Amino acid sequence: MKPFIKEVFGDKATPEPEHHEFRFPGGTVNIQRTTGDEYWVHIQVVLPHQKVAEVKSLSKVGTIVEGRMDDQYGVEALNTENVNHIAILISTEEHDDGKSNDSNK
Repeated sequence: MKPFIKEVFGDKATPEPEHHEFRFPGGTVNIQRTTGDEYWVHIQVVLPHQKVAEVKSLSKVGTIVEGRMDDQYGVEALNTENVNHIAILISTEEHDDGKSNDSNK
């Protein structure tokens, strides 16, 4: 089965929602665009007091059981004990690698 891909372009000339939410049993992933060229990405679990039996994606309580950070030097495991929300801020910038996909050049 092909993965579902939702692209967010951040192009102010083409309006798109500032907030995208993906729900799954036990948690949510949120992507929120800031007023600059940055995006907050939130990963959170459904806590017992947030459980809603009538809403399938919120009908199960979630627990973060493992996490990691990867960088150029390797992988570091995160201590996820008692963690129910992880947020990271991603900044964007144009990168010129010397290659161009512009066929008009």
